[in-house]
Amino acid sequence: MRYMVLNTIRVLSSYIAMLTAVAWFFGRYVDFTTALLFSSLYLFAFVPLPARRLWKRVLYICLAAVVLSIVPFTYFFVANRIDSVNFLLETIAIVVIFGLLGPQTFVFLLTYIALDLPIRRIAKLQIAESGREDTI
Repeated sequence: MRYMVLNTIRVLSSYIAMLTAVAWFFGRYVDFTTALLFSSLYLFAFVPLPARRLWKRVLYICLAAVVLSIVPFTYFFVANRIDSVNFLLETIAIVVIFGLLGPQTFVFLLTYIALDLPIRRIAKLQIAESGREDTI
């Protein structure tokens, strides 16, 4: 339970860093709604996987982001009622380039990785403290 709360704090901090990066890099071209749409690609990061190594958790997050890229693609498909194949291919390219390969992806993953060690230390300290309380 404690690790889940700490993981949620870590992921929310990563989201804040990512949305700040999106506002800084793409301020004139992307509005906040589009940034939130693309940030939905990293929802799998909220799943606490404490028993997995960091590189496996990052791999799971990236693979889930590839699968979840269907969400913004479907949004563009429904909102724009795509009639031509060229527009469809451009939409797919935008989703892949901006959603999966954009700088916000690397900001999110770097923040997630950087916060891993402090989160683990805090979780271990809380477990040790609760163990001491049980013995008293």
